[in-house]
Amino acid sequence: MLMLAGGLLVSCGKMETGESTTHLPDGKYPLRLTAEVAQPHPRAGGKEIGVMLDGMLSLQRYVMDASGNTVPKDTENTIYRKSTTETCVTARTPNADIDQSGGYAGFGLLYVTVVGGYDQAVSLRFNHRMAKVEFTLMAGEGITEEKRMK
Repeated sequence: MLMLAGGLLVSCGKMETGESTTHLPDGKYPLRLTAEVAQPHPRAGGKEIGVMLDGMLSLQRYVMDASGNTVPKDTENTIYRKSTTETCVTARTPNADIDQSGGYAGFGLLYVTVVGGYDQAVSLRFNHRMAKVEFTLMAGEGITEEKRMK
């Protein structure tokens, strides 16, 4: 089983040497993640996952590296909780816009939704996500009413 672990390390307060470190802004609590794939899956390091919390409108980009760490792609993608209450976390990989208009796309979508608290790392156990698509055919060019009803 591929095990991917992640975390955001943030230091608060002063170091013993007397040097000041950066304090967290009020109401911003870093999201700590651990991740694993439910079934063996050949994923190399450097893969992006999209992560978001309840109430967010878009996915933030995190990167899983070969050593098992999960970190924000850059500072703009860092997710901070607004409170210490439990929150629903949704993640998926690959984190890409998916377009099959040119034919079948050969990839597996891994997806997870889990509720986690501030005081522990959120464990993301990815599972394959299958899509079900239904079409309603309309009579028109190439499709007769008789064929549509079958």
